[in-house]
Amino acid sequence: LTPDTTLVIRTLDLMQGEGEAIATTALELPNGKIHAAVRKLSASSKYEIKTPVSTCGVRGTDVSCSSRGDFVVENGSGYTLYTPPGETQANQFQVPGGYTFDPSLNNYKGGVYETMPSVRLELERAISELLEFVSSDERGQVWAPRPAWMTPGRQGVPPASDDPAFNLP
Repeated sequence: LTPDTTLVIRTLDLMQGEGEAIATTALELPNGKIHAAVRKLSASSKYEIKTPVSTCGVRGTDVSCSSRGDFVVENGSGYTLYTPPGETQANQFQVPGGYTFDPSLNNYKGGVYETMPSVRLELERAISELLEFVSSDERGQVWAPRPAWMTPGRQGVPPASDDPAFNLP
């Protein structure tokens, strides 16, 4: 998360399907910018980031997404569903690795272009910082970063050591 970012976790679910794990992640980004390292997902899995102007989907890659609708895919692939101002129908844009979706292109109809080297460098730095929180043994097995504990309704206050939420699986 960059400074002054608000991120809402709408869905964070992991189920066992027929022979595969099915992960469903739905995030809302009302303001700010996030960088994410998303492992390759099964075909049934879904990872989406909803911004005020678009919905960005990830298939397993390093990405950056801003609330204004910019969506950078480092490698792997992603997509953006974007509804231009004054229109009611969303347009889908495929965003391959090394490309960026920008809603302001083509007179605010949106478009995809090759990511500039400076943006790629920013994303690479942010992702390497994210991966510092997860050991190399866990990188293919968990989403990064993950909290060491959680206490519903008490933001920023760690639970007592005897609280079952203290030691998450």
